Amino acid sequence: MRKLIVAVAIAALIYFFFGRKPKEPVAPAVAPVHKINVTKAPTATAPPPTPPSTVPPPQKIISVTPPRAVQPSDPKKKHLTLPYVLEGDLAIVQGDVLIGTIANKDAPEHGVAEVPEFKLWPSSTIAYHIQPTLTNPDRVRAALDMFQGTNVQFVPYTNQENALVFEEGSGVCKSYVGMMGGLQPVYLPAECGPHEIAHEVMHALGFIHEQNRYDRDEYIQVNFDNIEDNYKFNFDKLPQDFMKVSGLSSFDYESIMIYPNMMFAKGSRPTMQSVDRSKPIQPSFGLSKSDIDRINQAYK
Repeated sequence: MRKLIVAVAIAALIYFFFGRKPKEPVAPAVAPVHKINVTKAPTATAPPPTPPSTVPPPQKIISVTPPRAVQPSDPKKKHLTLPYVLEGDLAIVQGDVLIGTIANKDAPEHGVAEVPEFKLWPSSTIAYHIQPTLTNPDRVRAALDMFQGTNVQFVPYTNQENALVFEEGSGVCKSYVGMMGGLQPVYLPAECGPHEIAHEVMHALGFIHEQNRYDRDEYIQVNFDNIEDNYKFNFDKLPQDFMKVSGLSSFDYESIMIYPNMMFAKGSRPTMQSVDRSKPIQPSFGLSKSDIDRINQAYK
């Protein structure tokens, strides 16, 4: 009996240590994982380099080369002279036409000076430069856009010998007539818009005011009694030598180069009127058809 009890005890111990199935390990508590969508950031790439041929030249201030106005010393000398008004050291005739500088600090504000020799540009491709100090440079680009479709092509200045230089000015918008040679200034106050700038560019191409043509009396009547005394000289006729461009067509009542009929009026009456009532004086806001035709003839 005693042996039986011992045998049962030994069997129980063997079962306890070797026969019982071990418990599976319990995983530690883990917070639930939320799935998120991950977008891969695009790889930054540098823009392709700009070809050297399309890189615009850096803006810089260039020095203009305005000629000096010559005050006549010999009254018998056969050279065109016109009354001028002085703005700073700039002599201006016929409202907005430059004839040069007068360096004499004692020069009178009004006087008479010789008109420079008239020259056309040797090529229909004309360089231009806009000074970086010019207010609202886009107005110049808008003015030059008016010449698209003509034979004249304006290209950025890259050290050409002759060029138009648009720079800040005071008083009136002003330009020389024709090519003076060198870096030729066109002075633009802030109030000078695209229409006025195109008018000055036309001067630079060789156009005179339509009402100053030597043959204007056949087409318009100038009412000098209605013009302010200080501005009557703006209606002086110019000789035929200055008709190299303007004279390539008959009188144009719609040209961008003709003044409005109330310009410089001292009252409510017009300073100019058409001889032909069916053709009123109506300056174009852009280039007229005749303006374009004359440009294309002068710059073939």
